[in-house]
Amino acid sequence: MLERYTSEELNTITQIILSKIPKDFNAEEAEEYEKDYMSALKDFKKEFSEKKNLWDTFLDILAGGVHQSPSEHVMMERWIEGEKRDL
Repeated sequence: MLERYTSEELNTITQIILSKIPKDFNAEEAEEYEKDYMSALKDFKKEFSEKKNLWDTFLDILAGGVHQSPSEHVMMERWIEGEKRDL
């Protein structure tokens, strides 16, 4: 990143990242989120490395080529887990 961006761009990126961190986020939650995110990223990479069958190709066409990002995957998994606890 240091070679690709200027110091001004890096400052802007840092400010954007800092503005997105919730105020009530603690270190334990950060570690749990990192673990969940890395798991989702691994699944994401695996999905794109596998050869698609006809059905997967059809579903991709219906979805318009849009794929869930790792962060969206983590958010959805946490939402589902929260729903399960409420039952």
